[in-house]
Amino acid sequence: MLQRAQDLGTRVLQQQKWWILLLLVVLAVLPLFASRFVLHILLLFFLYVTLAESWNLLAGYTGYVNFGHVTFMGIGAYTSLILMKDFGLSPFYTCFLGGLFAAITAVVIGYPLLRLRGPYFAVSMLSLSFIFTALAFNLSGLTEGGRGISVRPFPSKVPFYYFMLVCAVISVGAIYKISRSKFGLGLISIREDEEVADSLGVNTTLYKILAFAGSAVLPGIVGGIYGYYMSYMDPKAAFSFSFTLNSIVMCMLGGSGTVLGPIIGAVILRSMSEFVSYLIPGEFYKLLVGALFIGLILYLPGGIMSLFAGKEGSDVFAKR
Repeated sequence: MLQRAQDLGTRVLQQQKWWILLLLVVLAVLPLFASRFVLHILLLFFLYVTLAESWNLLAGYTGYVNFGHVTFMGIGAYTSLILMKDFGLSPFYTCFLGGLFAAITAVVIGYPLLRLRGPYFAVSMLSLSFIFTALAFNLSGLTEGGRGISVRPFPSKVPFYYFMLVCAVISVGAIYKISRSKFGLGLISIREDEEVADSLGVNTTLYKILAFAGSAVLPGIVGGIYGYYMSYMDPKAAFSFSFTLNSIVMCMLGGSGTVLGPIIGAVILRSMSEFVSYLIPGEFYKLLVGALFIGLILYLPGGIMSLFAGKEGSDVFAKR
């Protein structure tokens, strides 16, 4: 079923490329007439598409569920804001350093942690995000601790909009290319049966580390831009678990291990977020996301993409 869902997403991107190109043109000219509120909503949507697709690379294709995905975003945010605060460097340039530092962090911690599997890896990554939160609080000489880092806000949302749009397009394009490559097949073989993949000559350790590092780069980059966009960042905001939870739910809602799944999940969840926050201010949205997360695990583990694959005879409740 999952393979059918993957093939379906790939076929849609191939067959509808002119419609996709038209959509990109519309999104490119949208800032010419859209309001600041619309740009803000779309900017956050592009941010979450990038986060969800990058999470999808490791969890969806290798089966290693990462509960600490926000760690890489926080590293990027602090890298850019510290360099701007201390040296006056623009985050539009230093965000790439944030992506590099996030990837290096993934390589360093990936070698020992990727030896763990299942819930052990997931919990270890969750603990890692707590460790970085504590570091951000305690390294006050560098990060300003609990006071957070404030920078002068940029006067326009348009550069942030285009930057996030490009990152989202790159993330989708990268997953599309990887899913059709030898590397992608190697990742899928790890997800299906790591021991068999290793016995067939797949360098599972190298593949997992590369996927882990690849899943960290774009969150590090968009984290640097997001921190500048907000013009303020403290440890709780930089390493908030809500970013990870939303990324996971978006992937699971649309269909993890597919190209289109995270996009579908981001559209639905972000629309639901704006609707619910408009009607019921407060923390109700988090409760709704948690309930949706549990429901997906129990009743639709393959996500919405599996429903379309199910039309060809697959069981939508089948376990991977």
